Amino acid sequence: MNLLMFTLVGCLVLAEPVRVEIGSQGTQIEGTITSSTPQGIHLQREDQTSIIIPWYELRAGQLPEGANASFASLAQSAWRAHARLDRGDSVGALPIYQSLARTYLWEQGPQSMDVCDGLARCLISADRRKQAIEPMLAWFAAEGLPGAELYAPSSSYGEDLQVRKDLPPVFADTDAGRCIETIDAPARTQLLHAYYALVAASESDRSEWFERIEELKRTYRTRDAGLVLIEQLCFAQAHPEESGRRGARDSLTRRTQTQRGTWIEVWARLGIGVSKIRSDDGNERDEGVIELVHIIVRLGDVEPGLTLLAAQIAQDELARTGRASWGDTLMQEAQRNIQSANGRTIGTTGVQEP
Repeated sequence: MNLLMFTLVGCLVLAEPVRVEIGSQGTQIEGTITSSTPQGIHLQREDQTSIIIPWYELRAGQLPEGANASFASLAQSAWRAHARLDRGDSVGALPIYQSLARTYLWEQGPQSMDVCDGLARCLISADRRKQAIEPMLAWFAAEGLPGAELYAPSSSYGEDLQVRKDLPPVFADTDAGRCIETIDAPARTQLLHAYYALVAASESDRSEWFERIEELKRTYRTRDAGLVLIEQLCFAQAHPEESGRRGARDSLTRRTQTQRGTWIEVWARLGIGVSKIRSDDGNERDEGVIELVHIIVRLGDVEPGLTLLAAQIAQDELARTGRASWGDTLMQEAQRNIQSANGRTIGTTGVQEP
């Protein structure tokens, strides 16, 4: 046994078991710290099983004895970001998650999963949905890799369809930022990216993205139900042919009839609404607004954040056609939905800085 191996084994043998407090669960895990990495503390328990405790899980971001002290600042930032967002303070959590993004986006492990999820949620709350696409894609790229099973995703992920329920491929004029242009990821994630990029792109660039989608579909032949739903929303808005847009709208209309009262109905009405609002026909544009009104009035408690998105899009259309007061009324109704869901006024949190 060489000297390095002897030293490492000796350290493990001499290391004392520690109790690590888990903030989210209010419990303790006992074991021997074998290493500290950017993903967290690697702990070996008495039964010889190993576990990674991500930094955001450490109570108050405090390192236990035996953890590498060089990760103290990282642990504090990870805990603060997670704790703030968990308490509803997406405004305070956003800059912290942004500071962590360079280290964690497109990396493997539970701490990376939390940064991807948290950053996406904060950007969505800030009406920066196009920028939220990258952390969403990075989350899906890491899903299923070793370490991902240690992260319990937020309720925003529709596990049955493998999509993020609070980030449909629909954008308001007020959405800030740009969609990421290129990614290096598994085939399904690349196809997801191309769909979102198609909708986020200017009309002059959409043909290029449509061709990219068709190319990826030929390569990635297995299309699941989530991808089919995504395609219907995207093609309803941005298919280069009118017949393609109408065909996608017809598919979404069927979903509104078979998936009533669910987040899928919310998505379908968003896609139909935006597609019709872009029509040259005034009556059809009004029909698009009515689709959005359905979400605001009838489906406000299903996905409250999407209620606000629907109101933003409807308000823009009504303002363009001299009916701004109607749009303001819809926006007020959407804000009441948000307030009811969160138990607080939009734009305020009342959260003390951790």
